[in-house]
Amino acid sequence: MPSLIIFDLDGTLVDSVPDIAASVDEALTSVGLHKAGEHNVRRWVGNGVNALIERAVADQMASDQFEEVLSQFQLAYSQSYSKRSYVYSGVISFLEKCRSENIFLSLITNKPSRYTLPLLRALDLEKYFWNVLSGDSLEEKKPHPMPLEYQLDLLKIRPDEALMIGDSVTDAHAAKAAAVPFLGVSYGYNHGVSLADDYPIVVDSLNDIVF
Repeated sequence: MPSLIIFDLDGTLVDSVPDIAASVDEALTSVGLHKAGEHNVRRWVGNGVNALIERAVADQMASDQFEEVLSQFQLAYSQSYSKRSYVYSGVISFLEKCRSENIFLSLITNKPSRYTLPLLRALDLEKYFWNVLSGDSLEEKKPHPMPLEYQLDLLKIRPDEALMIGDSVTDAHAAKAAAVPFLGVSYGYNHGVSLADDYPIVVDSLNDIVF
């Protein structure tokens, strides 16, 4: 049984793409571009807001409008970050199980902090985590190992005593770089590619995890 479980947020605990996609579309149309659609946004998320908007404008050969679209996205998403987002089935029961086993739970996301905590509070998830790191909390973000190493250092826990749970290669690469065991979920985003193609330990629900 791990002493610490480190979770990703988007695509692992919460399906936040409906709100993100709506905000991307609003930002694009506000500057005269076409809507991207939820299908495309699901492939683009996972590396932070800047990377998301870079992909959205590049898709329409409009990279020169990056700053304007980014600004419009930030405005739109700050007003609708939890309207359509929801917690995946099995998440709450697994978090409760971990808490009953006295396992430390932490969160590492590439989402900016201005959205992370409000979303966690809106979905009543903040109470489960002793520590939360967003994409702008440290000098580096996933797939760099710094966020994982930071949390390990805080608890004085060895990498092999922890577990990283995520939905993408970004999470997997961060875990590998920090020498932390990785477990993937099949239902997330991962840029439209099945995580199971490259990682043998993938579950369809957090409730499938047995310690």
